[in-house]
Amino acid sequence: MNTGWVPPELRDDDAKRFTSEFHDQIGTFGDVGDTSVDIPDRQIFAELELQHNEGKLLPRVWQITGSCVGCGGATAYTKAMLADIIWRGDNETVKQIFPFAPYGIGRRKGGMRRTGEGSFGAVQAWACHPDNFGYVAWDHPSVPKPSVQGAWWKWTKQQEIQWSHPSAWPTDEQQLTQDASSHGIHAVTQVTSVGQLVEGFAQGYSATLASMFGTQPRVEGDVLIGRWNRSWAHQMSAPPTLWKHPKHGMIFQVDNQWGPSAHPSCPTLSQFGVDGSFWMLEGDMAKVIKTGEVYLHSNTGGFPGRPGFWDLGHVFEEE
Repeated sequence: MNTGWVPPELRDDDAKRFTSEFHDQIGTFGDVGDTSVDIPDRQIFAELELQHNEGKLLPRVWQITGSCVGCGGATAYTKAMLADIIWRGDNETVKQIFPFAPYGIGRRKGGMRRTGEGSFGAVQAWACHPDNFGYVAWDHPSVPKPSVQGAWWKWTKQQEIQWSHPSAWPTDEQQLTQDASSHGIHAVTQVTSVGQLVEGFAQGYSATLASMFGTQPRVEGDVLIGRWNRSWAHQMSAPPTLWKHPKHGMIFQVDNQWGPSAHPSCPTLSQFGVDGSFWMLEGDMAKVIKTGEVYLHSNTGGFPGRPGFWDLGHVFEEE
């Protein structure tokens, strides 16, 4: 099982200090966000993807090694781009980013001295700000191209590891940094309560979720529920989806990145073509927020283009 999130207790003193200082710098959504919005009873982001993205879902990154922090982050950033178009009227082209360049920059910032597996949310969020690095699109000439299986985009194990630290990059870091600084996540805030997460989702923020939460999801009626019954040191993502379910109360869609068959099919999400995802109960989400790292992402420095246009470019088929 490929996880890869480094919990706070396993970080060295410098990493712990950086995380604390980063949290002081960015604040919480309760400090900086709008907390006076109406909360919808049902808001499924996949419906908006199909509506605003020419009938297509946004691609999902398929994690191969312990690169969950980079893969989960990349999925969240892409959905934040489309959310910025829908909620804030941004004029940008939504492009899948290359997940492993900011992941490598973040790992170095976190004290990792060589290629390998594992990172944590604070350094990943730091790396994606354009002042620190940012990100480049999947079709940048200096990065490897993915293979595609349905909505899932996958790079090789070798590529994930090679790009996990800038010292091993097969390209000029300075030039790539210059290109990446034109794009990135300008607004990231820490989430410290379920209420903040709900308010952020109602406004079109996407989230990264890192914790020891683990699950063996099971279909319960019309939803696939992932109850906290396993332990993973893992980061996933959550789109701006909310549902006040008549039986389960407020539930949250969680996008894992272990591929389309990692979990059973959800009767509701599968109607929109979504696989590899499940729903989390409010109580479990509260525990994730209390014990892990949860961030909301918005204000993407996007790629020039017309609103709502997904630039697929070439499609690289699975061999």
